Amino acid sequence: MCDCTITQGREGERGSWCVKCGTKVLEVHDRSCKECKHFEPDNRSERLGFCRPNYMLVTDDMHVTYYLIDGPGRYGLCFEPCATS
Repeated sequence: MCDCTITQGREGERGSWCVKCGTKVLEVHDRSCKECKHFEPDNRSERLGFCRPNYMLVTDDMHVTYYLIDGPGRYGLCFEPCATS
């Protein structure tokens, strides 16, 4: 099982791979972050928002990513459609 914390994308492919062992760790969902009920718009910018479960800044057109491998602080898809999507 991969428990590495540094991942990187690969040109022409969707997702992120562990830089140490090469295991694919993250996959990209087909829905955008803005369509999720966990997306909270940032009042300082039209396109920025916060992903509350992951405590990270995202853009409204960024696609949801999710872990393929369980580990500390890792869980599967947290996407839940918002009322307007």
